Formats: sequence, C-alpha cells, structure tokens
Amino acid sequence: ASRTGTATAQGAELVLKGVTKPFELSHEIRIGVDAKGGTVTSSASGSGATLQVTGSDEVVVYVTLGTSYQLKPNVFLQNNDANKLAGYPVPTERIQADLASAIAKGFTALLERHVADYSPIFERAVINLGGKAESYPLYLTNQLLRESNKTSEQTRFLEELYFQYGRYLLIASSRKGTLPANLQGTWNMTRSAPWTGGYWANINIQMNYWPAFSTNIEETFEPYWKFF
Repeated sequence: ASRTGTATAQGAELVLKGVTKPFELSHEIRIGVDAKGGTVTSSASGSGATLQVTGSDEVVVYVTLGTSYQLKPNVFLQNNDANKLAGYPVPTERIQADLASAIAKGFTALLERHVADYSPIFERAVINLGGKAESYPLYLTNQLLRESNKTSEQTRFLEELYFQYGRYLLIASSRKGTLPANLQGTWNMTRSAPWTGGYWANINIQMNYWPAFSTNIEETFEPYWKFF
C-alpha cells in the first residue's frame, strides 16, 4: 500500500497519523470538536476511531496538521527514496499547540485574523463587469452556477466572483515561508490527487501564478522562485 495510517480518539479530539511511500513521508492531523449543547463521544477500534456529536445546536471543527517534509538540499540529493526524510520527525508538539491555540481563540477570532491577514493584499485590485447578484448567499456556488445564465448581469457577476476567487486562492496558498502552490494549491479533496498534486512546470504551476503580477499580488510569487 502507498499509505498506511491509524486513527485514535479521546474526548473531543481525533488524531490521524500515517506514512506515505516511497519517501516515507510522515503526517499527523489533529481534529478538535467544539460543540455547543449536546454531547461528544469518542470510540476506537483497531486502527480506526470516530467522534460522534449528538444533540448539539452548533459544532465548530478545528483542524491542524503537519508533515515530516523539509525543503533542504540533502532531501533532493539523497538518492535512496526511503532515506530522504530520515531524521525529520512530524512536529507533534507544534500541531498539538496549534490546535489548542485555535480552540482557545475560537471561530470568530480566527476568522477576523484571517480577514485582517489577506484583505490588504486582496483589496489591491477590483473588477467591475456590470455584474449583479441575486439575494441568495454567495457560498451557494452551485446555485450561482445554475442561475448564472438567466441574465447577462448574473453571468458577469459570476465572472467577477471567479476572478477574485482565483486571487484569493493564490494569496491563501502561496505566501512567504511556504512552499509554492502546487496543482491543487492547498486544497486537494481526493485520496489520490490528480497528477499527484505535483509541480508540473510545463504549464500547471505557471497557471497558478498568472494573477501574481497582473493583479498586483506579486509577493505570492516569492515561494515559486525560491523553490526553483
């Protein structure tokens, strides 16, 4: 198997640990549940575990994670795949601290911090194609797509939204001190990412960075050129 892993649960926390071959890349994911009202119960059996929320009015799920990956010359120069990350453990203590800190801050404070972080960069470019939105919430993207062909104003609104959404994704996935955005950015929803979620320098990674200079978010390009 290319991946092996285990899950454990205690209280309102779920811990997923695993290793991915051929580079023996270790990862750890910690999930904390903050439920208002109701109960949270955990159970474990073998290599699997679950958290169950019952009768709650509101649930906030916090996720922190880390891997053993290191962007260092010896990782690239080591010919034996299994030894590339030898001596580099998963940063468990940092992952635990991040989860505890996130839960202590709470959803509202984390959202405010995120908005304060990306907004000064994001707001450097605006676009107006004459679009007009209906009254339903913008997070209902599937409804936006269904309704977009009813009027030209709705179609143009969706194009405006898509333009800014692409800029937001690049801002959120390529910042100083991080790896550059790969084929899926930081949002891969599948167990086996299409094209391995890699850096395909024949076009895919360049496509991620098309907005960097043309829409005034040039600092997102730094991880790209530092990586190469």
